[in-house]
Amino acid sequence: MWPAQATVWRVTANADLSFSPADITIRQGDAIEFRNGAGVHNVHEDNNRFHCAVNCSTNTSPSSSLWHVIVQFSTIGKFGYYCDQHGDTGSGMRGVIRVSEGLYADGFDAFGVADVQVSER
Repeated sequence: MWPAQATVWRVTANADLSFSPADITIRQGDAIEFRNGAGVHNVHEDNNRFHCAVNCSTNTSPSSSLWHVIVQFSTIGKFGYYCDQHGDTGSGMRGVIRVSEGLYADGFDAFGVADVQVSER
């Protein structure tokens, strides 16, 4: 359950092999809804904190489905991520999430995948 003030931001994996927005700053406690806009994509955090496509547990490989998943960020920091098929930890289709001080005090729960929602259209 998210605090009432939490915001869910959207990041879309695009057919042009980019994430939009590719660099985003959110507050601690906010969440990102990763969405596949078009193409064969997934999202994989540089240090394996999350690895998602159709879901974040059993179906993490790049998928052409119009999937979406929600990942909540409760830890302050900078988190790089990429698409396994089109990038890696240093280049290609990748993005950065910067989490600034916000809703939770430091030390609250580590990274969490919260209320994962999947929709194939």
